[in-house]
Amino acid sequence: MDGKPVDLSLVHDGWNSKSGRWASTGAAIEERARQARLWLKSRPEKEIVVVTHGGLLHYLTEDWTESGIFDGKNNSSLVSPTFVLTDPVGTGWANTEFRSYHFTEAEEDDGDASMTETAESNYRRRGTEKPLTKAERLQLRETAKKTWERQGFQVESEV
Repeated sequence: MDGKPVDLSLVHDGWNSKSGRWASTGAAIEERARQARLWLKSRPEKEIVVVTHGGLLHYLTEDWTESGIFDGKNNSSLVSPTFVLTDPVGTGWANTEFRSYHFTEAEEDDGDASMTETAESNYRRRGTEKPLTKAERLQLRETAKKTWERQGFQVESEV
């Protein structure tokens, strides 16, 4: 790392261009998240911390539950008693929120290194509420993507 506090050797030129691979389209974000999952799954470490934006975390984890929870409607108690959220924020992840995921079993995996929230993490967030099925998660993903496009958090296709 040549004396640097962070190893940036995997950061590619153009990462901040907002075009091509780095575009803010749903398809480009989905592919970046898929590539990140495959890379994470290939790592020798078994416990890895990922810090990123909440919007990307929905794509990375393929978990779309609560993706519209901070939609600007009656959410003040979800943020803090002194902060009133009036505008949608494009994610269901709160600041500094943490969740735990594991990669799905080989027979369930579709080659995209899919992830599932751990039972402990799900219980911490949602109590005994039954987790969504894969089909329900896929439907919720499409709904969230359309909503985020309408709200301007991502674009439908590259211009």
